[in-house]
Amino acid sequence: MLLSHFSRRSLLAALAVLVAHVAACATSAPRVFVSVHVLEDGSFNVNGKPVARENLPEVLTSFKPPGGGLDIGFQVARKATYEQVQYAMSVAQRLEASVGIVGNEKF
Repeated sequence: MLLSHFSRRSLLAALAVLVAHVAACATSAPRVFVSVHVLEDGSFNVNGKPVARENLPEVLTSFKPPGGGLDIGFQVARKATYEQVQYAMSVAQRLEASVGIVGNEKF
């Protein structure tokens, strides 16, 4: 049975999309996960190590792999200020990181 011209074009288009997706998966850039705790005193812990506010951009940049991405999980202390959290989130935004927020608050 011969495929109609429309069917062949549809099949070729579907195969092109499939090949593009497979190629993207095979060449995906490495991603690194970093845990950032926003502490009450205005400082941060990055992967469990203390980091001063002024050093946060440099420390987070050091984790970003060349050509890859950064995933940052934030955990915020109960008495941390909004300004502290906003600062940390703006650093993540400048690094084009994916962000998640982990909480242990009970409502």
